[in-house]
Amino acid sequence: MCERAVPSWGMGRIAVLTEVKRWGMACSLVLAACAPATPQRTPNVTVTPAPPVTVLPAIRIPEQAITLDTMARVAPLARLGSGSIRQLLPSPDERLLAIVAATGVHVYDAAQLSPQYAMADFLDDANVTDVAFSPTGETLAIVRSSGTYVDGRTDFILLDAMSGRELRRWDNPAEGYAEHIALAPRGERFATTLFDSGQTGQIAIINTQRGQIERTLSITRPNRHPFALHFLANGRLLFSQGEGLATLDPDSGAVNALRYPADVEHVAVSANGRQLAILLQDGTIQLASAGQGDVASTGVIETYRGNYQAVREMALSPAGDRLAIGLTGGVVEIRNLRDGSQVQHRVATGMPEWREIWLGGLAIGEQALFLEWMDNYVERWTPVRTEEAWRVQSLDHLPLYIDAAFATSADLLGLGESSGLVRLWRMSEGRIVRTIGERLVPSNEIRSAELIAISPDGARVAIGFHIAPPNSALSTNCIVSIWDANSSQKLAEFSEPGSLLAGLAFSPDGATLALGLREHNQERGTIKLWRAAEPRRLQVLERLDGQVAGPTFTPDGRALVAAHGRAVTFWDAVDGRRLDSWTEIGQHSSKPVSLALSPDGTTLVVAAENRRSELAVLDVTRREVRRYIESGNRYFDLALSPISGLPLAAVGTDYPLLLFDLADENRGWVVTNPLDHSLRHVAFAPDGKTLVSVASDNTLIVWGVPSP
Repeated sequence: MCERAVPSWGMGRIAVLTEVKRWGMACSLVLAACAPATPQRTPNVTVTPAPPVTVLPAIRIPEQAITLDTMARVAPLARLGSGSIRQLLPSPDERLLAIVAATGVHVYDAAQLSPQYAMADFLDDANVTDVAFSPTGETLAIVRSSGTYVDGRTDFILLDAMSGRELRRWDNPAEGYAEHIALAPRGERFATTLFDSGQTGQIAIINTQRGQIERTLSITRPNRHPFALHFLANGRLLFSQGEGLATLDPDSGAVNALRYPADVEHVAVSANGRQLAILLQDGTIQLASAGQGDVASTGVIETYRGNYQAVREMALSPAGDRLAIGLTGGVVEIRNLRDGSQVQHRVATGMPEWREIWLGGLAIGEQALFLEWMDNYVERWTPVRTEEAWRVQSLDHLPLYIDAAFATSADLLGLGESSGLVRLWRMSEGRIVRTIGERLVPSNEIRSAELIAISPDGARVAIGFHIAPPNSALSTNCIVSIWDANSSQKLAEFSEPGSLLAGLAFSPDGATLALGLREHNQERGTIKLWRAAEPRRLQVLERLDGQVAGPTFTPDGRALVAAHGRAVTFWDAVDGRRLDSWTEIGQHSSKPVSLALSPDGTTLVVAAENRRSELAVLDVTRREVRRYIESGNRYFDLALSPISGLPLAAVGTDYPLLLFDLADENRGWVVTNPLDHSLRHVAFAPDGKTLVSVASDNTLIVWGVPSP
């Protein structure tokens, strides 16, 4: 065990989260050797101070400037928001609801859905991979891992569940990457999985008083089903063994395999450790109980026989008397196990059948059912004695960011959320000053927010949505709404049937909004101009061949430019006349994904994809290609520094952040991405000191930017 090292500001990586949900991870472990290994001994536990209780950090810029010559020091400074919800976990006494997200654990009052506290290390390289309440609900255990499977390090934290006060912390008691944690019934030990590679590792059982490993068991992990790790009421540890299950006696090391007629797909265990529900691949749900001996079968639910894929999630109430089953189509059945597994309640959300991915997770207590949708929208339902259930409260919780945009002459950062809201941050204060838009809720009309744009003066915000009708997975049109950023009032809303939204851009004076539209086959598109203050279309520019990227206005607002196929076209922003067009842009790529103009309007950069990824750096004055920059990474978005004398281009890719000096072809940098997700959007702040990027898991990172 070693002392915890605190990363320095400007160099430390932020918290990263492996895509782990209690029953949602498509992998499992297989027992490799049933004979327990020799117990390992470690020094006594080191107790460290509790992390600060916070929800959102202020934006902080390093005091020491980062120069182009020290580009390797560019590092993420803070993550705003919390990213995707990984797990919903009510405490056994139903007083608390723990929500595990990308940057930590957020604990809420389960009845009021009001925040209690948050455990979040924003400048930390550890992933929160799992949490567990003690059987009494008094303690919350958190496991965090950093590094990789090969050089992974772990720490385990015990919190007082009500206050969030840290009780104990173990720093790296065993090597490996931990992904699961389970607390014993009396709290005297906990079990975790530790991996030294993607497939091999061990189960470690650790004494909570001495901080020592009592027993280990070698394991391997196939890619079949979510891994199960639970302590049962009789003290035995339930865990995955191949496509089945087994139990381990922590004292003797005896392992008993549990036999089932088909492979195990999902496992749910009640908080008291006495009841189990096991979904098999044949579609049946095996009910079982854990008494003084091993696990014994108590019944079978055959309703889903022959179609196990109909069941998406399962959760048992703390006492094990009710089973919640999340089905394809967003329907949840609540079965009363005391009455012969009869359906007691049915929560129908009205979602079309193909949209089962909207149900991110569920948890059931004795008093309420908690549902989590994929846009981080949490609902609390109270069952009643009818065939329906009524919703008593919803939680406007952790944001999933879709885009980020700056006001070029205002101290504002706009963060668009998939929920349909836009948060406006005051950069100088590091806080949210206004929320605009309308929160979307699951409905028969599939409406997903995709892009935002904020006018240069910060007065208006545009939100672009893709719309799909019921029972169709494909968007068929888009809607754009325009909002007053000061009054939060909707100014206009208009639709573009039959098109996908490729870009949004305000004119420098904020009066005009330009839309880039793509047809469904992505091979043709159109540029349209709308009045920003009213739903009135000004111009429909010519139909374009090839995939469209953009548009953007020139700095003086007189012209508009967009990329399409291997061409770049300029139009007059007033009357829509074509001013110029260049063809054969790009050596290998014919599908532009983004474009940006330099602050003086003399340099245009186009990021394109096809057989290769490349940037085309164009001289606007001479109407010629200055050079091409190729990369082995896939490009998603492009931004240019707004500071004159610093021709710096930032490119979001499928993994790293790429930085290029456009004036010097020998200068370019690959900046390590602290996330295991691609960077889909990038944007520079108006002062050029800050860069934001939105990752594919919908979290946002703030970066420091080199000085000229």
